[in-house]
Amino acid sequence: MQEFLHSLHFGTRFLLIFMVVIYLIQFLLLDSKIESYLTFCPAMIIEKFQFWRLISGMFLHGGILHLAMNMLSFTSLGMTFESQVGTLSYFFHILIFGIIEGLIHILIAVIMNVGGDPSAWHSHAVGFSGVLFALIVVDISLSGGEDRSVLGLFLVPSWVYPWVMLLLMSLLVPNASFLGHLSGMVAGYLYQFKVLKFVTPPVRVFSAIERKCCCCCLNRLGYIAAEGMAGARPWAVFQHTFRNDGDDPERQYGFQGTGRTLGDAGVTPNQLDVTPTQLSRDDEATNYHHNSSHQNQILDQPNNRQIENLNGESDDEELDDLGGLNIRLSDGEDKKDDKDEDGERPYA
Repeated sequence: MQEFLHSLHFGTRFLLIFMVVIYLIQFLLLDSKIESYLTFCPAMIIEKFQFWRLISGMFLHGGILHLAMNMLSFTSLGMTFESQVGTLSYFFHILIFGIIEGLIHILIAVIMNVGGDPSAWHSHAVGFSGVLFALIVVDISLSGGEDRSVLGLFLVPSWVYPWVMLLLMSLLVPNASFLGHLSGMVAGYLYQFKVLKFVTPPVRVFSAIERKCCCCCLNRLGYIAAEGMAGARPWAVFQHTFRNDGDDPERQYGFQGTGRTLGDAGVTPNQLDVTPTQLSRDDEATNYHHNSSHQNQILDQPNNRQIENLNGESDDEELDDLGGLNIRLSDGEDKKDDKDEDGERPYA
């Protein structure tokens, strides 16, 4: 069990544990009267302004079998969706799916009530199934047009799969909320066709929240960063992919900048595939060979001084150039350096 939970992403694991805890509280501590104030009921939400029912109702369940079925379905669907949008955005979308599904449910109940059928208007519903049907539609839109297996019995086209599951759940599961499942599907289609985009913050908002809250510390718990954080230091210690690659030492997260290094021809260190230490050593070697090429040249300035080298030979050497000012050793200055074992002239 521990290995199974550890294999889940942070958001999916959190919601599974949360639903189990709510279920235990519901059946061990709450009586039916208190529970009736938490269920989803269109009449109570509109007439009594009990808007919390839009959220509280989806985390309650009618029994252990109801909870187990929802948890099994949610595990695979939630993992896929969380890996696509990141953990923080995942929490936001689960909440939005639940609220939108509830509002659509209320709209249908109002239409039915006006038409003379008040059953949906006064009904009480619980369960996470509405969000699950929204995730089914979203999962199909993300995975492409592959055929889907219905209960392992036969294959159907992916676009038909949600409707087949809607009918089967209504036929096989007693007291299943057809309107709740249908409303969840509509919420999923609204997301698929980007109708919900106006209520969804951009990725940079989730990234900013993650930076302020230091969510990178949750990396080892399966947290997945928002897309805008992938590939940037110091926050993107985890990669936004299907699996969490934050602990992979072979992945490179350095910022791939477009700036230029001083002294090169527009070639960045990443293109050279060398480290800054190697660059500094190469520059030092280049400067040494450049200076060595002048050590036997005779300069035309009248104030040049001859310098005795270690071998007794004399030559005129330009030791440094600072803004056009030639700095040279004075006559008789000893050039020998005890630390220079190779006979190389140290820089003045």
